Amino acid sequence: MGKVSETYNLEAVNPQLARQWHPTKNGDLTPADVTPGSHRKVWWVCDRGHEWRAMIYSRNAGTGCPYCSGLAVSEENNLERVNPELAKQWHPTKNGSLTPRDVTPCSHRKVWWICEKNHEWKATIANRSNGKGCPYCKGRLATEENNLAVKRPEIAKEWHPTKNGFLTPWLVTPTSHKEVWWLCEKGHEWLEKVSNRAYNSGCPYCRGKLKSEDDFMLIEPSDLLSRALMRLQINDLT
Repeated sequence: MGKVSETYNLEAVNPQLARQWHPTKNGDLTPADVTPGSHRKVWWVCDRGHEWRAMIYSRNAGTGCPYCSGLAVSEENNLERVNPELAKQWHPTKNGSLTPRDVTPCSHRKVWWICEKNHEWKATIANRSNGKGCPYCKGRLATEENNLAVKRPEIAKEWHPTKNGFLTPWLVTPTSHKEVWWLCEKGHEWLEKVSNRAYNSGCPYCRGKLKSEDDFMLIEPSDLLSRALMRLQINDLT
């Protein structure tokens, strides 16, 4: 890394950066007292008057003002100022003392939101800023109006009564990719995605795609024996 000298110090090596050295918050320490590769954290002030702390080597490597780059909250760069329409959907009670003025539009913090229809959900601020809307209004999450029991009651009747735990047709949307158990009126049980059922996918046993125990009961014992002997003969030839 090298030691501080008259020719190797921040002021000598990077005078432009040295100009952003905070004039009062670093005590007696000056840009002439540190190397450009120092890991010491000091105070800086940019041309627009933003103040922040950062390591010297990081600044020397090109890291700029976090406020000017939109990474830190400021009076000009906060969600309420930049995107007031989105800020209106900020949940009024579930985010504690945090407000839209305390975060940037690109923050990855996950917070609570509430839409005009009073749906409540959690999402990152950055995703909301990028256009992600209410998952209930979009049909991705179940609501009182949008669930399998309401939208497709004829399919909901085949929901298995015991094999899906606490999950019910009221808790999934017709487009859900969740795989659940079904029970047809003939007593056949099978696993399938809710979305497949919503696209009129019926019982695979009734359609002949899968064999049930009843199908095997209908086969004559002599037929089963002849099939087994045929397989043995084929195996002997190979």
